[in-house]
Amino acid sequence: MSSQCTLFTPCSQVSRYVRCQNCGVQMNQISWKQCVICKKFNLCDECASPDIELESASIVYHTQLHKNIGYNECIVLRECMQLTQITKNFEDEETRAEEFSHIMKKNKIQNDYDMSIVAGTLKEMGNSSQLPFKQQEQQQLSSMIVDYHTQGYGRNIHILSLDGGGIRGYMPIQIISQLIAKKYLPDIGQFNSNDSEHRERFKQVQSQFTNNFDYFVGTSTGGLIAFCLAVNYDISDVKEIYSNFSYYFERNWLGPSIAAKYDPSRIHNKIDEIISTITLKNGKKLSAENATLLDIRNFLNPDNMINDDDGLTSICSHGNLLEFVDDIEQYKNETCNIHRVKREKVLLIAAYNTTISSITIFNTSYAKHWQYRIADVLKATMAAPTYFPPHKLYKGKIENGHFVPFKHHEIFIDGGVFANDPELIAIFAIRMQWKKIINYHLLSIGTGHYADDLSAPNLSGYLGWIVNKGLLVNTFLEATRSFTEIITNNLSKASDIKRMKFNFRIKKPMELDDPSFIDEFDKEWKFLQNGEDFQTLMTFYDKYIYMGSN
Repeated sequence: MSSQCTLFTPCSQVSRYVRCQNCGVQMNQISWKQCVICKKFNLCDECASPDIELESASIVYHTQLHKNIGYNECIVLRECMQLTQITKNFEDEETRAEEFSHIMKKNKIQNDYDMSIVAGTLKEMGNSSQLPFKQQEQQQLSSMIVDYHTQGYGRNIHILSLDGGGIRGYMPIQIISQLIAKKYLPDIGQFNSNDSEHRERFKQVQSQFTNNFDYFVGTSTGGLIAFCLAVNYDISDVKEIYSNFSYYFERNWLGPSIAAKYDPSRIHNKIDEIISTITLKNGKKLSAENATLLDIRNFLNPDNMINDDDGLTSICSHGNLLEFVDDIEQYKNETCNIHRVKREKVLLIAAYNTTISSITIFNTSYAKHWQYRIADVLKATMAAPTYFPPHKLYKGKIENGHFVPFKHHEIFIDGGVFANDPELIAIFAIRMQWKKIINYHLLSIGTGHYADDLSAPNLSGYLGWIVNKGLLVNTFLEATRSFTEIITNNLSKASDIKRMKFNFRIKKPMELDDPSFIDEFDKEWKFLQNGEDFQTLMTFYDKYIYMGSN
């Protein structure tokens, strides 16, 4: 029927428990590809594409499904996979019954999926005429549910989230620098980054601060700072990018009317220079031309490195079915469709993919992102519309130590268009990777927000919105900030989220590239750092982030 339509094409989504047997993603389309022989092997649109080579484990699993029903002929994948769609039953009741039996046998609820199976079964039992559970089974279920929730409150995940904001990125650097100095260098008094002795000592203790975090999250300028902290690059040096704004952000005289306002060459060169300082535990020196997100994952997790060749076969272990755990040993002899991996340190960076009109949360522990270069990701998250040109990204593979790009590219822009404050995407990504109850200890640092009325200008056309001291951009940033802050603030009222948002209101409109912001902030920071907000920040850090000497 849809083939007769010329303007509209169906794209509805619905929640259900059908996963792609290749990449593990939970599919939400109305229709998908399913094997017509076994009727149990499902593929998402991406994995069903003729250009995609299926994982060997998926092929073995599909073959076994056929053997289970006595079908031993050779599988011709593209012939047996046909389009199917949801019937009146949204859930596979047979599979749920099998899963429930498995959960009862192992006597443990291990993740959200197990909990949904248990809850669904209990609901079905309550709505049907089936005999209720025996008393022994009821006691077992009660004990399992209590244990699941109790264990969840023993898992603490520490998150550092940094907002975007252009030149205002100077603010979180100053705040973090003061926090580090006050906590780890109490004898020097007021930290001065221009003092060579202070700076050298600061470099030595910066890692004591960063070692406390499991996740580093950032958007735009916050993405660059989060990356530098994650790889323990001296943030005093990063601060000079903002102090020397006119050098790194070279004005393009054709912009912003015809071209982007700034030529990104110098800031891109600085990003490349920062990456070139990184050396992995195995001695591999990174460069902007060849360093991928897999390399950054290996830097963050030096005791569990994955080489480039193995990275190509890790779609399952570090894909949609990944589940982080603290005690990997207890799962060694267990077989299931979840790939459990010992807790890792992770870098998350937000950018918007204009090629497919989709948000992207670049994740160093997600195998599908390992084929991107980290330099491209950092340049993409900072590609703010009108300020910098969109950035072109290629996936690729490492051959003989060199990055070889694939044929097709994607165009990305600044992640601030959807998550200038990346707290919510952090909570989402973490839950997807842990798949169970955890405690979120979230420290989020803003770049200031304009608090006065953002009423529409008298000239409501292009000129009124664009030339009025960044009114259009400020309005968009304030909208996403308010959205994130209201939701996250209310979520944090639950006992499993301990959150602090450290930020300041700005009393006058300032564009994201207003160099006067630095002097204005420094002048008032002398007083603000002695205020209640900063004292509360120190208390929050000590109580919920600091894990002792490390």
